[in-house]
Amino acid sequence: GWSVEAVHSVIEAGWRAHPKLMVIGESALLPNPQKRLTFLRARTDRPILVVGRHDWSALLDSLRVGADVYMEAPFSDGLLFARIRSLVRRVRPSTRQFAGASGNGNASTAGT
Repeated sequence: GWSVEAVHSVIEAGWRAHPKLMVIGESALLPNPQKRLTFLRARTDRPILVVGRHDWSALLDSLRVGADVYMEAPFSDGLLFARIRSLVRRVRPSTRQFAGASGNGNASTAGT
């Protein structure tokens, strides 16, 4: 099973726990998604899955600056869980801790 912790901001996601995976709603990245993803990627090597609307520009920008996967809504729960399992399988013990983080290795979600 998984343990999930919902947080209200992208920054809070990194400081509250050191998750195996971050699932982030695109709205949590506003007003500047590229800047926030770049900030996260510089501080963690954990997979980042962004959930957003059908927008090629947002998809390409997210992948370019640090997201590992961009899923366009709507999608089935089964597809989301399959993507999460696929990403978590590839997670190795991290050598980088998010600034100020101590954690339990759970998944974190921001704005989803």
